[in-house]
Amino acid sequence: MTRRTCWNWCLAALGVLGLAGDTLAGDWIHWRGPEETGFARDTGLPAEWEPYQPGRDNLVWKAPVGYRSTPVIMGGKMYIIAAAGDVPRVQTPAEKLVTGERIVSMDANTGKVLWERRFPVFLTDIVTSRLGWAPMTADPETKHIYAQTTAGFLVCLDGETGKTVWEHQLTEEYGRVTGYGGRVAGPICDSGLVIVGMAQGSWGDFARGANRFVAFDKDTGNVVWWASAPYDLHGTYYSNPVVAVINGERLLISGGADGALHAFQVRTGKRVWSYRFSTGVINPSPVVVGNYVLCAHGEENPEGGDIGRVICVDASKVKDQRPELVWQFRDGTRFGLASPATDGKYLYIPSDTGKLYCFDIFKEVRGREKTNRFAWRFNYGTTSRGAPVVGDNKLYISEVNGKFVIIPLNGDKPPTTSHVVQFRPPPGGQGQVEVNSSPAVANGKVYFGTRDEAFCIGTPQGMPGQVPAAKEVEAAAKASRTSSSSTRPTWRSNRARRSSSTYGRSTPTGPRSRTRSSRPTGPCRSRWPRRRRRPARPRRRKTPRSRTSRRRRRSRPAAPRPAARRRSTRPSTRAPGGSRSARRSRPSRGWSWPRWAS
Repeated sequence: MTRRTCWNWCLAALGVLGLAGDTLAGDWIHWRGPEETGFARDTGLPAEWEPYQPGRDNLVWKAPVGYRSTPVIMGGKMYIIAAAGDVPRVQTPAEKLVTGERIVSMDANTGKVLWERRFPVFLTDIVTSRLGWAPMTADPETKHIYAQTTAGFLVCLDGETGKTVWEHQLTEEYGRVTGYGGRVAGPICDSGLVIVGMAQGSWGDFARGANRFVAFDKDTGNVVWWASAPYDLHGTYYSNPVVAVINGERLLISGGADGALHAFQVRTGKRVWSYRFSTGVINPSPVVVGNYVLCAHGEENPEGGDIGRVICVDASKVKDQRPELVWQFRDGTRFGLASPATDGKYLYIPSDTGKLYCFDIFKEVRGREKTNRFAWRFNYGTTSRGAPVVGDNKLYISEVNGKFVIIPLNGDKPPTTSHVVQFRPPPGGQGQVEVNSSPAVANGKVYFGTRDEAFCIGTPQGMPGQVPAAKEVEAAAKASRTSSSSTRPTWRSNRARRSSSTYGRSTPTGPRSRTRSSRPTGPCRSRWPRRRRRPARPRRRKTPRSRTSRRRRRSRPAAPRPAARRRSTRPSTRAPGGSRSARRSRPSRGWSWPRWAS
């Protein structure tokens, strides 16, 4: 392992663990987990299960409460936001009148419903099957729950009773634009603030429509700061922000509705940098590994070419408010619906067509394009919406067409097997059971939901993960850096190596002599001095033929074979060979078709 790779690993551990220092073991308060990367440190997680009978086949419980977002697990309770009135059949006129959204509190150990709050849906044209997509967040200190509904309510609820602590109507008060198709970003709670992003336009300084972020005091709901994205608005989006510490700054990082990735200071709202890499909106949420920020999209690129892109930028190297690109991947694959996950070394991201891609984050790339090829690709379905979660060397992911998949991981080698559970409509139900939920992992159990039901799976060996203290990781990073610098190789110039008596590759008996048989071939040949050779005779340059003419010649039908001509006894001046005068002076043997034409 190189010195750079070792140090990047240590920075990754510091950056990830620094965010989870205040999170209790067993809680899942951010939709991507306590480390905000889609990674869980729990052990003993199930590798297979069946959805039929609770208490058997690793099924802990199930409840008839369906949802599409990611649940919040805090203090032994599970909180979800879901559609109210979404039934597995055609709605009656009476059910259409009461359709809305609801926030439900359930016992995380039994699935029992504790309380429920309902919110109406108005000033929007979102259909019922797109309600309840924005994930919620929580504050372990105050036991408060924060959610943004489709109609624009930003609410703070008491996690114990469900009563409203404070509330804002973002559409009526601040001019939030409705999220067509369920594109609503969820809030995040950090540093005493609740921050939410939206497509917004109102009056005064906010008359121009733009992607803006607003921070509220988590206890009172008072506005603390506003921040705006610098580029033009393209539409609504649902990229949920994450928080990371980079270069001593606590940053809010999120994809935007202007096709860029943005970073703002959490406490002030000051924009630190932006990286525009799409002509559409950015829907996937970013993940942070050390100083590296990784994100993707499924739209067109500003410079043209293939649609879709995965990028990795170094947020510690910012010039003109733009971070440095580390690597990217573009081959026409769309990554515009599901968010990625990482275990600190590999990036796991689903494409829109249900293929899971794995990238080595710290792989060194070359070339002007800085293209990083995927380590492996695994087909788990046909349509993806939910984000994956990595835990206990397994990957848990949902597939829209009624599937929940568990994939055992094997490092940089592609998976060989997977466990797939196919859901069917309940008795009396119609249509396909959609599975859009992203899993949550807490206390050694996995929580997720379908359109119709909520599930909790686990094994008796399941144990909650304990995040190590950041100080221990920092000490290990310093020790690794010291050992890496002490073993750093000393490089010599090419002239010094050529003049050295030990120049060449070493063998057990000593340095190998520079014989022709020992000269390396292929890509390693550039390390050796090039031997002088006699200049080759210049070849007669042929006129290049265009691809079109070659293609036409290949596609042209063969000419019919002509009949052989009778040999002539008269001298011919067109006989091949010799000069024109020589051809005239000697007798000819006659003329015939060349061999290649016969």
